[in-house]
Parts: sequence; structure tokens; C-alpha cells
Amino acid sequence: MAQELVQECNRLRISLIYATQDAKQLSLQNRLSSRLLQQAQSKLKDVVSQAPKAANPAPVEADQVGSWMFGHWLPDPSLRSIVGDAELQFKRSESQRALATLSALLLKDISKEARVTAKILLSVVLRTCDRPCEALTHLEEAIPVADRSSMFDLIGKAQFHRGLCYNDMELFAEASLCFSLASGTKHHEERLGKLKEEAEAKRLAFPRNYPRRYVSPTFKVLCFKDELLFDGSSVN
Repeated sequence: MAQELVQECNRLRISLIYATQDAKQLSLQNRLSSRLLQQAQSKLKDVVSQAPKAANPAPVEADQVGSWMFGHWLPDPSLRSIVGDAELQFKRSESQRALATLSALLLKDISKEARVTAKILLSVVLRTCDRPCEALTHLEEAIPVADRSSMFDLIGKAQFHRGLCYNDMELFAEASLCFSLASGTKHHEERLGKLKEEAEAKRLAFPRNYPRRYVSPTFKVLCFKDELLFDGSSVN
């Protein structure tokens, strides 16, 4: 009996050591997350504040999931000439045709702006087909391309859609961070705050020891030329 008590005390002591180490690591991750997020938001807000704003913006027509803004996300005629067919097919609810058109388009030699835009639209179509994991892959390929060319508006749009993918996958900690990184994205300013609040509420509903309450250690910002891992979230 005495030996069993000693063994149990040793087991509890080791568990306490591991728990202490985990708590310290989560605290470190939380500080790193806050610092990186503040830097990313500050840079994106500076860019948005310098962008010209239309005096009387036209009404925006959204798709059925409220994430693609028809017409407004293809403002440039040259961009519209490249991606416009796929957008029209999607607007007509011809998702499979749009997927085929976009897949073929991405095999061609097109501009970086067109490539990033096509990947964002492709992700939207995939999400409407209940394929968020595939959609997320295209967005995470598009964001670094946009970042290297300082296409800040496209970075924001891609991060916004990345957040929607994580929402669909019930990874609410990652979704919340993506919505923060998308701050200031045109036509989505009002929705972003609400989406972030909803994601945070769902994240905090998870038990404290549940992994999905926190951001995965492999999560990356993917933008602002920052290759650091975006580790951790709130430890509340």
C-alpha cells in the first residue's frame, strides 16, 4: 500500500511538472500571437487608410454564402476579361463549370493579380460545394503570392475567405485570427467584426483543455513577409 502511494505521488508530481510547462508555453504563444497580430493589423490599416474611397459606392450583390461580391471584386477590365467567365458561371449557380473554368485558367500564364483572384474565387466555389479543406489550400497558396507583390487588398480578401473556411471546419480560433488579419477588406468591414465575435464565442465555448480552443502551432500568418509561426491564441 505504501509503495502504491509513493508511485501515485510521483505520478502526480510529474503531471504537475508537465502542466506547469504547458502553461508557460501557452503564455509565451499568447504573447507572440498578440504581437504578430498587432503588427499585421497596424500595417493593413495603414494601407487601407491611404486607399481612395468612392463617394457613393454602388450596392453590392453577394453570392448565397455572402462572401463573393459580384462585379466589385473584378473592378479592372483586364482582370474581368480573365476571370469574368468563371464569375458569371458561379453567379448562375453553375459551380461545376466554374470549377472547370478556374482550374483550366490556373494552368495558363496569367498575371499574379489574376492568379490570386482566381484562387480566391475558386475557394469560394469550393466552399459552396462543401469542400472547405480544398478551398483553404488554394487560399494559402494565394496569400504569399499577393504578399510578395504587396497586393494588400487581395491579402485581406484571401484572409477573409480563409477565416470562412476555418469556420466551416469548426476551427474557430484560427478563423478569429484570420478575420483580424482581414481588417479593412473592402465591402466586408461591417461583417468582419461580427464574424470575429461569433468565432471567439464559439472558441471560448470549448473546454479549456480542448485543443480546438487554441490556435494550432502550425498556423501561419502567410502575409506581410512574415514566416514566423502564428502560435497560440488566448489562454482564457
